Amino acid sequence: IKRARLAKVHAFLLAHLRSKMPSFMGKGKEQKKLIDNLTTVYAEIAKERNLAMGDFPDPAMMKEKLEKQDFCKFPKLDKKKMDALEDMLSVEVPRLLHLIPEEAAAAQEAEMGHI
Repeated sequence: IKRARLAKVHAFLLAHLRSKMPSFMGKGKEQKKLIDNLTTVYAEIAKERNLAMGDFPDPAMMKEKLEKQDFCKFPKLDKKKMDALEDMLSVEVPRLLHLIPEEAAAAQEAEMGHI
């Protein structure tokens, strides 16, 4: 679950960074500004997408990784994949978690039947 939420946050982060880049001049300057203000960028994305700040990666580690990247080359956000991920997190995972106590109870009943 944590990994899926982290993937979701990463996708939104990269899409946001890409969208903030200018079309022509000043790309390097804007990229540096975004990296320097990464915690503010995190807060913007969290508010815009209704995400928990705890789902975001460590800003210091992320700054180090982002410095080596060209934000303009980040892929566009794939809406179909994001919808599938959201469906998995909001529907499928809770359904699977609901089954765990039932299976544990059924296994315990089966053990009691053998005694």
